[in-house]
Amino acid sequence: RVGQRMMNLLSEYCDFAAIDKMTLVSSITAFNFYKKMGFIQDGEMSGVSMNGVTVRGYPMTKFIN
Repeated sequence: RVGQRMMNLLSEYCDFAAIDKMTLVSSITAFNFYKKMGFIQDGEMSGVSMNGVTVRGYPMTKFIN
């Protein structure tokens, strides 16, 4: 529930600051969490190398009301 609360606070801040969308790259394991939080997948899975390990994820966007 901490993650949900943090995302809700971030959405409220974006609304207050007139930010119209949030973007992120979700890990495979967090993908469903972000979908539940209103994010949509907006591209193909990609990978980035971190300390020699490839981390794959999905670009996602959430439009703020």
